[in-house]
Amino acid sequence: MKEASKFKLTSVFRYIGDAAFYPFFALYLASIGKSTAQIGMVLMIMPLVAIFINPLWTFLLKNVNYNRIFMTIMMLFEALGIFLLLHVTSMPHIILVTILIAVAGQPIYILLDGFTTVFAIEEDIPYISIRLYGAVGYAIGVLMTGFFSEQIGFNVAYYIAIGVMIVSSLTVLWIRPLNIKDDKELMEKVDFLKLLKNPKFWLMASFMMVTLGTIFVSDSYLGVYFESRGIGKDIYGVITFVTVILEVAVMLFIAKFSNKFKLKIVSVVIVVSMSLRYIMLGFELPIWVAILSNLFRPLAVGLLFYILVEYVSRYISKKNITLAFVLIASLRNLYQSGYTLFGGLFIEQNGYYSFYLIAGVISLLGFLFIDYKQKPVV
Repeated sequence: MKEASKFKLTSVFRYIGDAAFYPFFALYLASIGKSTAQIGMVLMIMPLVAIFINPLWTFLLKNVNYNRIFMTIMMLFEALGIFLLLHVTSMPHIILVTILIAVAGQPIYILLDGFTTVFAIEEDIPYISIRLYGAVGYAIGVLMTGFFSEQIGFNVAYYIAIGVMIVSSLTVLWIRPLNIKDDKELMEKVDFLKLLKNPKFWLMASFMMVTLGTIFVSDSYLGVYFESRGIGKDIYGVITFVTVILEVAVMLFIAKFSNKFKLKIVSVVIVVSMSLRYIMLGFELPIWVAILSNLFRPLAVGLLFYILVEYVSRYISKKNITLAFVLIASLRNLYQSGYTLFGGLFIEQNGYYSFYLIAGVISLLGFLFIDYKQKPVV
């Protein structure tokens, strides 16, 4: 099997496992009797832990090939955490297990993205052509979990998530190590100060914080929002499935026509589509309007993955790519942790409509961090 196919297969399995757990975590907590404020407290743990754990893992790792082994170990611990979660109900135990899941799970995507991006650059293929297979896996995962959780309960769906995560840990090891000896830059140590002095890095980090961070926080409450409006878990799974399939379509379009895109135009489209989505969720409109608002998500998310990798590939040296992903994620996680905790408390006092209206206003801040000049750093 070609190496690109191994990357694609890994993405499929990894994101099936992700979709079978994370999008339904809030609904699971609600199903065992936890309040919105408690759910917000638990959901805050993951981005909060990531702020500290992701930079630590980065400094402990040597290069992209060592990341393969590390990702395998972390996926196994993540699966163990989900198994333990199914056997605890008290808040202290749930918090401890969530910390374990966060410590193990948060670095995986950054390291996988960094590993895949370097491979894509070396092989001169679009990163998005691999990443879209993750979206396919995610679509399968949410549809499956929505059905099982509504008809049978969360246990079956979460045990499937555990199994798939174990499989994905093995497919990561199956990927052949990259030939980094022929690339002197990849053999060099990361240059932390050089990255921090790069204004292009800070623009993208701030843009991803406001845009992708807001999407993740808002989506973490979307399941319970729809449930409060009479939408069952199985229908929510179908809604998310359709959303992700459209995300795949967006990624396919990007992979084919990406050379025609201007990053600043793409950035504007992301901000506008996000804001429109949250405005539609923020008013007490017919439920079909809320469902249709999800059509803006695949456009925003597909373009965000494209712009992040494209921007980093253009303006960040290859030896600093994984570090850039880690620091961007750390800034976003700092934002997410505070916003998630605020969200749970705010929703309990003011309801979902006001929460999503605020998300729409925050999304507009993305205009402040668009790189309108797009001139290379000297």
